[in-house]
Amino acid sequence: MTNYENIAFPLKSKHWSPEDIHRRITELARVLEISETLEKRPGEISGGGQQQRVALARALAKNPSLLLLDEPFSNLDANRRDDARSLVRRVQEEYGITAVIVSHDPSDIFSLARKVAVIHSGRLIQIDTPGEIYDRPRNVRVAGSLGGEINLLRGGLHHWTARGS
Repeated sequence: MTNYENIAFPLKSKHWSPEDIHRRITELARVLEISETLEKRPGEISGGGQQQRVALARALAKNPSLLLLDEPFSNLDANRRDDARSLVRRVQEEYGITAVIVSHDPSDIFSLARKVAVIHSGRLIQIDTPGEIYDRPRNVRVAGSLGGEINLLRGGLHHWTARGS
């Protein structure tokens, strides 16, 4: 199937009219900047940005209220990753869609999230804003999830009183 047919597939299964399908795909292609790829097949476009944009268009086609993205930027180089993050943010704002993004990349968290849930071994450890997660991690596991080096100091409390006062 062409990219146009791939994006249209969920709309056809919902019995949208051909005119409404065309209008929706044209709008999404404009917003996602993939108009020139619609008549091509997935293997004929770049695996980095264009294939992910087509996949995003297919996901957005039915006007979802919730968008689930699992490691959506992991196969992109740094420049494309930044562009893709900006695109997802723009799409969220333009269409008013809540997105749940699974990512191990702290850059995704700080550039996209309003709320962050840190999960380890299937257990929810902390839910907070990115700033709170960064400034006040609940434990070492949460602090380590932000990537990079963390400084841990062992210490203890000792009661001390001044003599001769």
